[in-house]
Amino acid sequence: MRARSARLCASRRWGIEKHFVTSTFGHAFSSLGSNMRLPGRLASRGLHFGPWNLCSRSIKKSNPSGRRRVHLTPILWACLLGVQLVWPAAAEDNGKWSAGIGIHSDYVDRGVSQSNSRPALQASTDFSSGSFYAGVWASSIDTGSRADAEVQIYTGLSESYASGFGWDVGVTAYVFPREEQDHFLEVKAGLLYEFERDVSAGAFVHYDFDHDSIYVEGRTDFALTERLTGHAAFGNTQPDDGENYSNWSIGAEYQLTDQIAFGARYTDTDIDDASLDRLAGETFIVHLTRAF
Repeated sequence: MRARSARLCASRRWGIEKHFVTSTFGHAFSSLGSNMRLPGRLASRGLHFGPWNLCSRSIKKSNPSGRRRVHLTPILWACLLGVQLVWPAAAEDNGKWSAGIGIHSDYVDRGVSQSNSRPALQASTDFSSGSFYAGVWASSIDTGSRADAEVQIYTGLSESYASGFGWDVGVTAYVFPREEQDHFLEVKAGLLYEFERDVSAGAFVHYDFDHDSIYVEGRTDFALTERLTGHAAFGNTQPDDGENYSNWSIGAEYQLTDQIAFGARYTDTDIDDASLDRLAGETFIVHLTRAF
């Protein structure tokens, strides 16, 4: 039932907060939704804050011995090849393209700032046809490394039914220009449900191959008026060899025009470390987006 898919398509990027509140961009996003990482990728760069080592999708206790990183270049190429094989066939089936740009006062992913608590520019383009979807999402970042951008290449399958239930499975390759050793791969699987009166909810599990980390999240989106929507989300990161932590957010977005939206979001974590308050503490984020 495609009408439901249109409402639930944002869930494809819930794990990226990917994904951006409930705007055209989703994430994140992302995160939780949902928006990424001064700490984001610091573990792989050997940057530590006190006893904490903030890695790509989790916060771990510092590990001087380190761990062998998975070389993802072959996997990334395999993912891209798979998309290239499926994309042309899907495009012939009257698929839909969408794109957007946005400015955010901070880029926060799973409760942690990925732009050093500074503004971030973000853009995305994606394609969907039937159950298939694929796209590219990018954001400016400030993590203290040579990489000043994060690029997410994602693809997956999603379906919803007249009963209100739906499902979504996908894979995302995280790419950091000029920092190839920081690339990593994440898969996700989730269940969705759309209630009456424009209320939807979903639960997702994400697995990060590179850091052997699991992220579990739940989110609900709801319409307050014809142009005003709200959302609330909660997530928990469970690294293989470190401290787990939880993050949560609540926000709203107002559709100024058919293409332009303004939103605000409050986010926080239960990380109990004063040295990380600026990066992983209470944060109020505003954004302005333009869809094409």
